Amino acid sequence: MPSSNGFYANKWAAAALLARVQLMQKNFAGARDAANRVITGSGRSLNPDFTRLWFTMINNGGAMPSEYLFGVKVTTQDGTNAINTYFGRTISGMPGTAGRSDCKIRAAHIAMYEAGDRRNYFVLSGGSFYTQKHLDRFGDVPVIRLAEMFLTRAECNFRSNTAVGATPLADVNAIRTRAGLTPLTTVTLNDITRERYLELAFEGHNLHEAKRLQTNVGSFAWNSPKLIMPIPQREMDVNKQLVQNEGY
Repeated sequence: MPSSNGFYANKWAAAALLARVQLMQKNFAGARDAANRVITGSGRSLNPDFTRLWFTMINNGGAMPSEYLFGVKVTTQDGTNAINTYFGRTISGMPGTAGRSDCKIRAAHIAMYEAGDRRNYFVLSGGSFYTQKHLDRFGDVPVIRLAEMFLTRAECNFRSNTAVGATPLADVNAIRTRAGLTPLTTVTLNDITRERYLELAFEGHNLHEAKRLQTNVGSFAWNSPKLIMPIPQREMDVNKQLVQNEGY
């Protein structure tokens, strides 16, 4: 794949996806090295302002932020995207916002952020909180961001007791200082996975992270069959050899 390819996938997007898959497989050395290749070779850098990673149509004229290693391009011709439909909401005083207001953010989640942290990137409307990541009706949808690669490299270096590219502490602090937080002086595995949870919230990682780290999803255990979608009935009707997933 080419090193640059407009807003289409390139070799760095492929390497980033490889890092994600290898992390899920607990191939920490492979995930670390793939993430490090992206960080050092892609020419991308962390956007110094976290808030400029969103509202790509409202504020950026449709330009995809350089921190995105791969994203889904949305245009006014395409119409709205499903992330915006479910997470978004029309906010008074914010032209260009839209959505069905389905995904309300619990106060308990917002309380996990430190004072002055990304907790400011939620908006209160109609008595409920919403993430600002998906308010833009025609905003691009990030699939993989460079921030994820820093957190992947940090975790894998920590688990492997290595410092390929940077120390785990340096990588976590790169994300924390971008968010306006005080750098840590020491780092634990819990610090890294917590930072990953807060930084990447509402970008499609939670279920996969819960299975990887074997943590509950709400009231469901990480390996509950209810966390696997059923095979659609139309597919079962067409192919009688299919066996429905457990629990349905």
